Amino acid sequence: KRQLALDLIRFAEDQFVMWSQPPADTPNKQNDDGTAAARTKRWMLPCVLEQYRCWAPVCASSAKLMRMYLAAYRATNDPLHLEKAKALAATLTHTQSTPKAPGRYQTWVMQNPPTMWFNCELMAVRAMRELAEVEMPQKN
Repeated sequence: KRQLALDLIRFAEDQFVMWSQPPADTPNKQNDDGTAAARTKRWMLPCVLEQYRCWAPVCASSAKLMRMYLAAYRATNDPLHLEKAKALAATLTHTQSTPKAPGRYQTWVMQNPPTMWFNCELMAVRAMRELAEVEMPQKN
C-alpha cells in the first residue's frame, strides 16, 4: 500500500504540479469555462493545478498536495517530500501579499487574481497549520 501511495503522489505531481513556467496551451485546449488557464505568465510558481477541466492553479489544490507530501514525509522520513511541501507553502504565503485582500490566501495562485472562494482558503490554512506542526512539533 505504501508503494502504491508513493506512486499516486508521483502521478499527481507529474500531472498537476507546476515547478516552472507552464506551457501556454492547456491540455486539449480545455478550460473554456474560465480565463485563468490563459494567463500562465501570471501564475505564481510552484503551484498545483485544479484539474484537467479547470487547468489553472488553485490554492486548495496546492494545499492537498502539500498535505500528501507531508503524509509521505511522515511515512518515509524522506526530506524531499517535506521540501516539496515547503516550496508549495512558500508560494501560498506569497499570495497573501496581494493588495486586493492582504493577508488572505488567494483562491487563484496568480498575480492579480480574480474571485476568492473561502472553502479553498480554509484548505490552505489547514495545510499551513499541518506544515507548521511538522516544522515545530508541539511539546507536551
